[in-house]
Amino acid sequence: MVEFCVGYYDGIKPERMSRMPVPHYPGRDINRMIESFPEAVPALARPSLELMAHVMDMTADAILLVDLETKYIVYANKSAMNLYGFSREDLPSIRITDFSPKKPYRIIQWMKQVYEAYPCSQSFRTRHQTREGRILEVDISAKFITLGGRPCFLFVVRDLSRTIRSSHRLRSSVQKLRQAAFVDNLTGAWNRHYFVEKVLPRLSCPCSMLLLDIDRFKLLNDTYGHLFGDAVLVQLVAIIKSCVRSKDPVIRFGGEEFLIVLPDVGPDRCFEVAERIRLQVSEHRFTNKELEAHVTVSIGALAWDDRCPLVIPQFINDLLHQLDNLLYKSKTQGRNRTSFGTL
Repeated sequence: MVEFCVGYYDGIKPERMSRMPVPHYPGRDINRMIESFPEAVPALARPSLELMAHVMDMTADAILLVDLETKYIVYANKSAMNLYGFSREDLPSIRITDFSPKKPYRIIQWMKQVYEAYPCSQSFRTRHQTREGRILEVDISAKFITLGGRPCFLFVVRDLSRTIRSSHRLRSSVQKLRQAAFVDNLTGAWNRHYFVEKVLPRLSCPCSMLLLDIDRFKLLNDTYGHLFGDAVLVQLVAIIKSCVRSKDPVIRFGGEEFLIVLPDVGPDRCFEVAERIRLQVSEHRFTNKELEAHVTVSIGALAWDDRCPLVIPQFINDLLHQLDNLLYKSKTQGRNRTSFGTL
């Protein structure tokens, strides 16, 4: 391993150094390798204003230099001009408060905080307005400095608008995916998965449930086609929703079978709601383009009071079994009717 040390007397010229051979370069030593080093130091240690301007213009963040007294912007890099929509010729007429025309006092307050925090920098998030009136969500790091004897504020501004919009779109997409997992694509009703995951854990007493099935739906499909059958399902869900409260889940439980949960509805009103739905369906004209058909439904209605143990899984199984039996009873007794029971 080659080791060497360089000492400095005045920050530029080497005072001493070790003389060690350089591997892979026969005949050369460390003195010859760095003989041009002293001349390079001033250029690296003391960059010109031109070099600094190039560096700042290559920075993706907007950089602003703001006069302490007047609040005018005395310097802006290319990213700042592109972000806010002004040119270098516009600089003498632009104040930092112009970026927040509705609440300029906030910028003044933040500048005061930055001044009092010297020599530390301060960061804050706010909204700025571009010359075209576009609103930006920005994150700002600011520091009080003295440049050539002139007191200024150095602002480094990062535009968060695109990131925030992407975050909102992602959040919206996630919500839509979660919603889609619980919704029947055809009818817009909740699906069976929603019933198991969301409805059952929140069941309370008293409560009622309706199990509804379209009469002779297979014959309807065979006669008019599956597209007409799909239209019937969509219109049926709309009718059911018009007959119940917004908080009452309407669930597509099977192909043409729907479950309606009625929280806080006891035996006295359960049958009434079921009959309202049945009559509305029988009176509705189900149409799709030039096709039209009369449709009826059979309903099993079941109500229970506050003595029922909803927390026991076996109770839920018994409940669904009894609902199915009541629906079957309506079918066998002539269809287009409601069979009612209690637990």
